[in-house]
Amino acid sequence: MELMQTLNLTASDITTLLFTIESNAIQHFLMAKQEGVETGPLERRIRLILSVIGAYFEWVNTSIILLEGRIWALAILLQVKEFRYDAAQCLLQLMERKGTKKEQEVPREFLLDICCANVLSSIASAGNEEDDVKFLKKLGEVFAILCSVTTMNSHDILNMDKYIHALATHGDIGALISATQAYNNFLRNMERQSDIPKPELASGITELIQVIVIRLTKTPKPSEKSELNQLRQLMGQILRTASKLDDRFYFTAQKWLYTCLFADSCSVTVHQWDTIAFLLDCVTSSISHEIDGVIEAGIKDIRLALDRFNNEHDLTVKSSVLSVISSLFVFLNLVREQDKFEEACLSLMNSIFSAAFDCFKLEDLSESSRFIRKHVASLMIKLGSRFPVLLTFSFEYLNLLAKGVVHKMRHVEIQGLMECLFLVSNTWKNYERQKMLIETALDLSAWGEMQKLVESPDTFLQLFEDSVFMDRKSVVSNNVSMLHAALRRVQSIPVDGKEERVHPAFDISRQLLPIVLQYVKILYVLFELPQFHYILELTDLEKMQILGITHSPMTSQRTVSTNGNSDGSLRCSTGEGDNHRTSIRKFIHSTLDFSYGILGGCCLLFAPKFYSIPQICEAYLNYVGWKLETLSDFRIRNVIRYVYRPFLLYCPPSAYETVLKPFVRAFAPFMMERLANRWNQMQEAIESSDGDEDKEVLENSILRLLSREYLEIINRLLERSSPEKAQFQVAGGDDYMEMDDGMEESGTHTSTSQKQPQTGAPKELGDVGAILLANPICFRSIIHLCGFALCWDDSGVSYRAGRCILVSWEVVSQYPDVVFGVFTNCLRSICVWIENEANMDILVRLLDLIFKKFHKQDPRVVETMIQWGAPEEEIHKLASFCADGPKNDKKRKDLFRRLVRNNPNLEQNKTRKSSWLEDMPRLAAQKEGMAAEFSKSVLGNGVDLNEPISLADMFSKWQ
Repeated sequence: MELMQTLNLTASDITTLLFTIESNAIQHFLMAKQEGVETGPLERRIRLILSVIGAYFEWVNTSIILLEGRIWALAILLQVKEFRYDAAQCLLQLMERKGTKKEQEVPREFLLDICCANVLSSIASAGNEEDDVKFLKKLGEVFAILCSVTTMNSHDILNMDKYIHALATHGDIGALISATQAYNNFLRNMERQSDIPKPELASGITELIQVIVIRLTKTPKPSEKSELNQLRQLMGQILRTASKLDDRFYFTAQKWLYTCLFADSCSVTVHQWDTIAFLLDCVTSSISHEIDGVIEAGIKDIRLALDRFNNEHDLTVKSSVLSVISSLFVFLNLVREQDKFEEACLSLMNSIFSAAFDCFKLEDLSESSRFIRKHVASLMIKLGSRFPVLLTFSFEYLNLLAKGVVHKMRHVEIQGLMECLFLVSNTWKNYERQKMLIETALDLSAWGEMQKLVESPDTFLQLFEDSVFMDRKSVVSNNVSMLHAALRRVQSIPVDGKEERVHPAFDISRQLLPIVLQYVKILYVLFELPQFHYILELTDLEKMQILGITHSPMTSQRTVSTNGNSDGSLRCSTGEGDNHRTSIRKFIHSTLDFSYGILGGCCLLFAPKFYSIPQICEAYLNYVGWKLETLSDFRIRNVIRYVYRPFLLYCPPSAYETVLKPFVRAFAPFMMERLANRWNQMQEAIESSDGDEDKEVLENSILRLLSREYLEIINRLLERSSPEKAQFQVAGGDDYMEMDDGMEESGTHTSTSQKQPQTGAPKELGDVGAILLANPICFRSIIHLCGFALCWDDSGVSYRAGRCILVSWEVVSQYPDVVFGVFTNCLRSICVWIENEANMDILVRLLDLIFKKFHKQDPRVVETMIQWGAPEEEIHKLASFCADGPKNDKKRKDLFRRLVRNNPNLEQNKTRKSSWLEDMPRLAAQKEGMAAEFSKSVLGNGVDLNEPISLADMFSKWQ
C-alpha cells in the first residue's frame, strides 16, 4: 500500500521524465539514421523506455497521460518502422487498463490524437514482412478497443471508417481479421448511440463488407482455414448488427446472391455458394416483419432460388442452393406474421418441400447423392425447429409426400422427417393427437423383436456375426434413436387450470423402458468378453475432448484400436475384419449414447409421475449400474452425467425417501471408495515416475472430470429443497442431422464440456441434504469423501468439496473426530491452493468455523496448528478474536491468510507425509466392504416395473 502511494505521488514527474528521455532519444535516432551512423544502442534504449511507459500506462491517472500531447508523440512513432509496433503496444496497454467504467472511458482528445494522418501513412507503408504484419495486427487491436469505448460524432465516424478500411485492404489475412474485429465493435458501439442516424451508419459499411465477402468467397488455402473460420464468425456478427441498423441492408446481400444465382454452374464454386448461404442467413436473421419492400424482395428471391434448384443437375451445387433456400425461408414466416400468408405463399412452400423430397427418389449411391438426401433430412429438422407454426400449414402435405417416398428413404432420413413433425406437433397443444403421432413413429413390433434379441448374451451375440450384422443392427439402432428423438423434440403440455404438465410420450416410454434398461445391461455384459474389450478403449476424438483440444467437426472421425485378435464367437482380422470391428464399435457407442439420453430424459420430462413407477430406483441401480466397477472412469462419468445426474436432480419431494435416499445409500459408498482409491493410485503413479507419461496425463484428466462431476451433483443435492428445472440434456450432445447448423454425427460424440461450479456463498442445507445426512451410510459416504477431496490435486474438486462441507456444517459439527479430520486436510489444502482465491476463501471459512468452535473443546486443534507451523502467539491472538464475537470474523480470516503466507513449512505441508497430518476416520463401509456390494446385483432379480413388458426374471440366465 505504501509503495503504491509513493508511486502515485511521483507518477507525474516520472512520466514527464520518461517522455522527455524518449523524445530526445528519438531525435538522436533519426539524426543518426539520416547520417548513416550505427543506431543499435539507441534502438534498444528507446524500446526499453517505451516498455516502461507502457507499464505506467496500465495504472497511472489518464489525465497525466494526456498532458503535453503525449499520445500525439506516440502516434507520431507509428510512422517510424523500428518503433511502430512498440508504440502500438503502449497504446494498447493504455486501452486495456482495468478499472471502473468511468476510468476506462477514453476522452475524445485521445481519439483525435490517434486518428491522424500518421496512422493512414503508417498502414500504407506497411509491407508483407513478418514485422509489418505484427504491427498491423497490433494496430487493429488498438482500433478494436477504441471503437468499443469511444463516443463518436459524425466526423469521427467517417474518419474511423477510413482507417479501418485502409487496414482491411492491406491484403494480409491477419490484418483483415483485426480490421473486422474493430469494425464489429464499431457497429455495436454505434448501435448503442441512438442519436446517430441509421443511413449515416450504413454509408461506410458496404465497402468494407465487400472486401470481406471477396476474401471469404475465395477458395481457402489449407493453411488459412482457422483464420478464415474466425473471419467468418466476425463477419456474421457484423451482418447481424448491420441488418439491425439498416432496415434495407438485405438489398446489399441480394447482390451477392445474384452473382451466384445467375451465373453458370461451372463459374461458381461450392465454397462460394456455401459462403453466400451463410451470409444471407446472418442478414435475414435480423429482418423485421414490418418491412414490406424487403419481404417482397425476399419472396421473389425464394422463387428464383427454387427455379435454380429445380434446373440444377450437379447434386453438390444443388445441395448448396438448398442452403440458400433455407436462409431465405424466414421471409415466408414474416409473411405469416403479417397475416398475409395466402394461397400463393402456401403453394410456394409446398413446392419447396416437393422439390426437396424428390431427392429421396435418387437411385444412385454416390457420395453426392447420399449427401443431399441427408441435407434434406437435416433441413426439415432445422425448419421444424425455427418455424413450427409456419409448417403447420403444410403438415398434411408433408405427410402425403412422405408416404410417396417412404419406401425409398433410409431410416435416418425417416427419422429426420419425424423429428420435424414432432417439432411442429408442439404447436397443437393436443395430448391425444401428439400421443398418436409418437406411437405411430415407434413401431412396437420392432421393439418386440429387439426384446427377443437381448433376452440373453447368446441371442445378442448372434447379432454381431459378419453375415447378419449390417442387416440386423437396425433392429436396435432404429428403435432407440426414434424414441430418443421423440423425447428430445416433443414438449410437455400444461394441464388446464393446474401447474402439472403431461408428456404425450409417457405411456409408450414407460412400456419400452424395460427394454432400454435391458439393452444397457446386456452391453455391460458384452464389455466383459475379451473379444469386445477394444470397444471400451478411448478413441482419438474422445482423447482430444478430454484434454480440451479443439477439432474440426467435419474431419473428426472415431478411430479404432486393433490391438489383439478377437477369439470366440466373433473373429476379427485386418482389412475387412477391421471395418467390421469399426462398425460394431460405432453401433455400440451410438446406441448406448441414445439409451443414456432416453434414461436421463425420462427423469426430466416425466417427473414427478415417473418416480412413482414401482421399483424405479432398483431398476436404475441394478441395470444401469450393472458391474459399474469394471468400467473406466470415462465411461462411469458418462453414466453419472447423462443418467444418474438427472435421475437425482429431478427427483420430486414425494420420492425423496422412497427413491433418492435409497439410491444415494447404495451408490455413494461405491463412488467414495472408487474415487479415493483412484486418487491414491494416481498419486503413487506420479511419485514413482514410471510408465507411459501420455497415459498418465489422460487418466489424470479423466479422474479430475469424474470427481468434479460427482461432487457437483452432491453439492446440488445438499443445497436443494426442490427439484431442479432445466432443459433436456441429450447424451452425446449434438444431433448429426442438423447439418445446416454445423452439427456433427451424434452417437459418435460424447461432450466433455464442464459446467462451472456454483459460486458465491454456500446456501443452507436443504431438505434433500437433511434427509441424506440423517442416514449414517449417506453421511459417511458424502462427508468423508469431501474431506478426502479437499487435498486432491485439482482446484475444482477441492472447491466443490469445501463447499459441500460448509453447507453441511451444522450436521458435521456434531462429530468431533470428523471435524478434526476435515481440519487437518484443510490445513494441508490451504498450503496447496494459496494462490487460488476461490479455494482460499472456502478453506479459510472452514478453518475459521472449526477453530472458533473447537479450539477449546479439542486440544488437538491447537497442537496440530503448532505442528503445521503457526506461531503460538498468533494462535493466542486467534483465540482472543474468537472471544470478542462476530465483529472480529474478518480479523480472524485475515489472520489465517497471513499464517498461510508466512508458514515456514509451506512446501513441506503440501505433501501427505507431513507429521501433523491426520487422515479422515476410516469408514464402516470400507471395513465391511459395503461399497463392494454395489458391484453385485443390488436387489437381486425382484425388479418389476409393473408393465406388459416386465423386468422380472429378465437376467435369471446370467446370474
